Amino acid sequence: IVEGILTRTLKPLLKECKGVEDIFKLRGVDPACGSGSFLLGAYQMIHDHILEACSASKKNEHYVEYDDSGAVRLKFKAKRRILEE
Repeated sequence: IVEGILTRTLKPLLKECKGVEDIFKLRGVDPACGSGSFLLGAYQMIHDHILEACSASKKNEHYVEYDDSGAVRLKFKAKRRILEE
C-alpha cells in the first residue's frame, strides 16, 4: 500500500523537480498515523532519486561521495537533510 501511494504521489513530484534543491522544497504528510512505514518509504524514494540524479549528472559533490571502489553514495549530511526537511 505504501509503495503504491508513493509511486502515484511522490514519484511524479520528484520527476518534476529541476534540481536537488527543489526536492528539499517538497512537503508531505504521514497518512500512516505513526507506523513509520510511509516516512521510511518516502525517505528511501527521495534518497534513491537524489543519488540517481547526482550520479547521472556527475555534479553535486555537495551531496555525494565515492568510496574506495568508486561506488557513489549520499553523504551523511544529505541523508540528514532528507530526514529533517
